[in-house]
Amino acid sequence: MTLKEAIKKKLFDDMVKAVNPPGKWKLMVVDDEALRILNTFCTIADLTEEHVISVEGLFKRRQPQPDREALFFMSPDAASVQRLIEDFSQPRPPYAAIHVFYSAPLPNSLFDKIKASPCSRYIRQLKELNIEFSPLESHVFTLDLPHSLKATYNPHTPSIQNYELDKISKKLRAVLASLGESPNIRYYDPSGGIKQTPPRILGEMLHAELDSLSRQDPSFPAPSQYQRGTLLIVERAADLLTPLLHHFTYQSMAMDLLQMEDMKYQPPDDEPVSLDSNDMIWDQARHWHIAEVMEYLADAVNKFTTENKAAAFAMNKDGEASSFKQLERLKETMAHLPQYQQMKAKYSIHTTMCQEIMQLYKTRRLERISQVEQDLAVGETSEGRTSRLSTMDIRSILDDPNVDHEDKLRLLMLYIISRNGISDSDRQKLMEQAKLSLEESQAVHNLSMLGVRLSASLMGRKGENRGEYAYGLRDRGKEHKFENSRYTPVLKYILEDNVKNIADAKVFPWVREPSAAESAGRPSTWAASGSVNSPISTRTKGSWATRRAVVSANGGNGVGGMAGMQPRPTADLRANGPRIIVFVLGGITPSEMKVCYDVMKEQQREILVGSTHMIIPARFIDDLKDLHRHGPLRPPRPLAPRARLNSREPEIESIPQRPTRPRAPRMDSAPATVVQRMDRPRPSVPRDGVSPSAASRGENISSRIAQLNIAAERGSSRIPPRSQSRVSGTENRAVESSRVVEPEMDDRKRNWFRRNR
Repeated sequence: MTLKEAIKKKLFDDMVKAVNPPGKWKLMVVDDEALRILNTFCTIADLTEEHVISVEGLFKRRQPQPDREALFFMSPDAASVQRLIEDFSQPRPPYAAIHVFYSAPLPNSLFDKIKASPCSRYIRQLKELNIEFSPLESHVFTLDLPHSLKATYNPHTPSIQNYELDKISKKLRAVLASLGESPNIRYYDPSGGIKQTPPRILGEMLHAELDSLSRQDPSFPAPSQYQRGTLLIVERAADLLTPLLHHFTYQSMAMDLLQMEDMKYQPPDDEPVSLDSNDMIWDQARHWHIAEVMEYLADAVNKFTTENKAAAFAMNKDGEASSFKQLERLKETMAHLPQYQQMKAKYSIHTTMCQEIMQLYKTRRLERISQVEQDLAVGETSEGRTSRLSTMDIRSILDDPNVDHEDKLRLLMLYIISRNGISDSDRQKLMEQAKLSLEESQAVHNLSMLGVRLSASLMGRKGENRGEYAYGLRDRGKEHKFENSRYTPVLKYILEDNVKNIADAKVFPWVREPSAAESAGRPSTWAASGSVNSPISTRTKGSWATRRAVVSANGGNGVGGMAGMQPRPTADLRANGPRIIVFVLGGITPSEMKVCYDVMKEQQREILVGSTHMIIPARFIDDLKDLHRHGPLRPPRPLAPRARLNSREPEIESIPQRPTRPRAPRMDSAPATVVQRMDRPRPSVPRDGVSPSAASRGENISSRIAQLNIAAERGSSRIPPRSQSRVSGTENRAVESSRVVEPEMDDRKRNWFRRNR
């Protein structure tokens, strides 16, 4: 059961289907936050099937319908409550009765206000759904708390820290209640219990919240055939390199270079496009290296223009033909027009995105910068020799006027972190050479508030011991597919150790030790049989890397559609061991989301990953600038406008890589197992970037799509774009549903409604 499935099931079973008026049909009234939630999980067609005749805005002018009952879905804020009360302060009520549902717990002060108002006589139901988080993907969620880093790690504001951690614990409780899970809780504590770290405080708060929930609702957690899961709380300070490095997966580059905070791409001279699970190209390729994405697009567009009948007709592939053959061809073309329009638009969007990303990659000199970043992070060069980067090497980049200013700041921070501090004089010279502003210099100093040593230790680099999770420790001596992606986020190794049950109990203590019955018979590793310690070299490629699989991914039915990209049936991974829920306090990056999927695939275990918010490097640096400040949080600064494509579109280029020396195959790697959406075929790309044949085909992607557009304008196969279902003018997304458990209201609210029902 995925998070999105759980929330949709909750919305329909506990809210929409729970309202059954005498006339069967009902109205729905929503505020802005409730509308956002609806648009995330369902479509207008889904609501119509449950006899909802209209969805209206709470703060908009509405036509009274005193003969119908209405369903009010709102967030628990004062403005929404006041508007609800005003609706029934008129001489004639607008509705016969109302059923009120709140997305989060309603404060007692607002509850008392509703109880004392005239609208209380018309309320038939009042329920709190506890939907206080946003499922971004099938196994990823955030709590929508973008300021949590400052609130949690500023040592000058302990009261704000406790308030923020309490808020996070309540939101995490809502996530676990929706999943019907009361897990054992572990937290990351490299101090060995010496310090009162934020993960420890949060773990203890969450444990108290779950105990309180169990007392309020004896049915929580619901009986399950699966073993009790584990919640692992990790802090952002465990890995500060990842949010500063340049990563070269599709999603990481899009969020970093195109500044896509809300996962909406703004094409030149066009409407914004949402990138989510409904876009099967994005859903499949978002965690691929950008070189693999370009290789895939080249093959996919070629196959689409060749096999889709409408595309072939638009490009006049058949030439002259008899009237009878033209009619037959036209009949086949009409059958494939919807897929043609849909896929043509998607290929055009992703081709434009890749071109814009590659233009920025070239203009910002990221080839040179990424080589230095990887050497710093891993501690060795691409040839396998110990990295000897000096202050002079960093100064040469800081002196380069063609290097972006933000990239200089990120490189300087990476140098200080990876070197475990440098001398005060060297740090001051580097900051002056990079021409840092006062705020940017403060951001460098504020790294110390996250545990970074700024000045070189008298004991040398042994002054800080990160143990098994030292930066780049497990990446050294390995064979890597791409030179600019040698560093692996620390979160992957933390997850692997916990999944295999070999994590040090001093570094990952339990909030409450699991009972003897739960730990009885627990093996040293829960990994699937054959997935660990398998004698297969790291050079061995799985079946997903074959060329034939790449071509067939575009559709096996010969229509160039998306049938071959549909997800396969989900395996019952919980049967292989307890579910792991990892929560990163202080923000998570796309590359860390990727490694969670990788561990889930390799170890055949269900893993959910969550955080307070998503991180892009620009926002992370802004958070560092404000980390020392007292008082209220400042609103986020607007991001600088990104560079746009030139009028002449640049060619899609390969990413040059330096060759590495050959290595002996390692004998401790896991086989390429297949699980869930990870089983989709990935193109086979050589280690030095995009192959020449793929690069040459990639140059023709835009021209092929342009030909399709020109042919459509001629009227060969022109149809209006497929209309999208909307709830009150906002795009909807459809997902599947599943069963969840909801915490009950407190006794005071429940007893009041029993007396007045």
